[in-house]
Amino acid sequence: MIEALMAVLVAGAVAAIFVTMGPGQRLVKRVGLRRLQKGAAPDEDRDYLLQACAGDATEVEARLEAVRVRYPDWSEAQLYRRAIRAVMNERSAADEGGTEADGAGGSAAGPGSER
Repeated sequence: MIEALMAVLVAGAVAAIFVTMGPGQRLVKRVGLRRLQKGAAPDEDRDYLLQACAGDATEVEARLEAVRVRYPDWSEAQLYRRAIRAVMNERSAADEGGTEADGAGGSAAGPGSER
């Protein structure tokens, strides 16, 4: 009985150590047990970034990798937040550029606000 209990405890410890290492984390991610990872990104962040990339998972990974290169010690949640911030900045810049390009732009206060 004690041998069986020890075997279960050892197997659990080995599994816990495995999922904290690179290959184990990739397996956990592939299986879909992301919530077990410390620092995992919330589903809302994952869904938003995927939607912002028009459903292109390759683009999502490329954006995350670009952030990961710059901040290698960050958690997945931090990487997603920074990638989302970059998407929002790009959209904001595109919106600002679009209003100036079509001639409807001007200062933030609007035309005719100078005194």
